[in-house]
Amino acid sequence: MVNTHLDRFLTAGAPDPLAQLADGRYARVSATGEITVVGSQPAWRLVADARWQPRRVYPTPWAVAAITPTDDLVVLNLAAVDIAHLPAGVVRSLQLQAHQFCSTTKWSRTARTPAAMGHDGQLLIGTHKIPVKQPLSTPEEIFGIECGKTFHDLSPKRRRIAQLLDTSGGLTLEELTEHFTTNPSRRRAVKNSLHTELSRMRSHPNITISHHNDGRYTISRITTEKPTPDHVSHC
Repeated sequence: MVNTHLDRFLTAGAPDPLAQLADGRYARVSATGEITVVGSQPAWRLVADARWQPRRVYPTPWAVAAITPTDDLVVLNLAAVDIAHLPAGVVRSLQLQAHQFCSTTKWSRTARTPAAMGHDGQLLIGTHKIPVKQPLSTPEEIFGIECGKTFHDLSPKRRRIAQLLDTSGGLTLEELTEHFTTNPSRRRAVKNSLHTELSRMRSHPNITISHHNDGRYTISRITTEKPTPDHVSHC
């Protein structure tokens, strides 16, 4: 059975409940949509059905690394798994997915569990060995083009603003404020701060911030298009 969830992962990001999990080292997503998450402790394991949402951003960088012989997707938590020793093309694919959907920057600082590709075609994640049929890989030149369509070069706060505007198709200042605070006493200060950031982002040479008649702010990369799953190949 072909796993049809790969395209959804590459265009919309991780499904729930995976997207909401901060714990867990890696997950497997079956062709039927069952998620199995393996945590850092031997007895830590979660099994749930995948629930796909519209394209969005989330704090934990879950990214597809490979497809198994049984057509499961192997998904790594890049905040827990050190991918530095994986093949360069696989690293680029994982990083690109994280740049597109993860709202947290510098996720690799917390990665402790080593990952490597064994000579026998197995993906090694700590002490776990997973047979791999196809690792996902991104060529260097494609990585540069597609990564340029993300907002990885902005400061953490501006990157989050940009991702929220991009994935939602536009937000009013009130709607944007709700993503940054739910505390009524801080709402006015946060709103003013966001207004200042939006004004400053308008001077960025590679992005365009537009303010529409309905109050929505939208963002776009200059002379770029939205990413497509074509940037990933199956080795």
